[in-house]
Amino acid sequence: MAANKVSAVHQAFNKLFTTLTPDQVQNFHAFLQEATVSNTNAVSNTPAAMSSGNQQPAGLPNVTGAAPMAPPVPSNAVTRTSHSRGKRLRALGKLRPLNSFIAFRSFYSTAFPGLSQKIKSGVLRLLWTSDPFKAKWAILARAYSIIRDSHFDQVELESFLALIVPLIGIIAPSDYLRVMGLQLVVDMDKQFSITKTDHNIELTQEDLTTNLSVDDIVAHCYQSGYVTGIFSPNNSNQGFQSANYC
Repeated sequence: MAANKVSAVHQAFNKLFTTLTPDQVQNFHAFLQEATVSNTNAVSNTPAAMSSGNQQPAGLPNVTGAAPMAPPVPSNAVTRTSHSRGKRLRALGKLRPLNSFIAFRSFYSTAFPGLSQKIKSGVLRLLWTSDPFKAKWAILARAYSIIRDSHFDQVELESFLALIVPLIGIIAPSDYLRVMGLQLVVDMDKQFSITKTDHNIELTQEDLTTNLSVDDIVAHCYQSGYVTGIFSPNNSNQGFQSANYC
């Protein structure tokens, strides 16, 4: 059967060649020569070392199946990244203004040292709903945002409040419940709530408001040496006083 197949192929080729013109035969011959030369060059250019499965071409680095190891990360890389991100955020103006409640919560959290963070947060939110000093906290929060945006790596909310709270007139954490006539109570189910115990507490308008502006507080931060630089107030479009720094 194999001999018959070969004979049939030969007969087909012979019949093909008898139908070709002399030019077509010459072109076909040239094509066969080019194909032969191309195959010969491909074989001769293959490195001999490739014939062995355990060897690699000469001049190539020794490659194993293990994944490449990542370069060591410097110990201060995270710090540099954090600082760089902070600078980019300042440049792009993407730092969010401090929320007044966040400032309030940070300041009065020390009034409840025995409570868990979850319970403390709930209690402080209850106090915030009835706090009459929200106007002062709004000024504090705005001033802190301005100072923080220009001194990102130097300013912390805790130290800022310690400096400014006595200036603007905010009740100390240890005195807040007493001065406001409030009491923290807990029921049988260990649920905490705030109860008004003294209904005779009266706060004056002077207690509730302040003549200090955002610019006044920012300027005080510079004058007291809390931060350094040049302060230049300008009117903002949001009703607050803003500041430029050099």
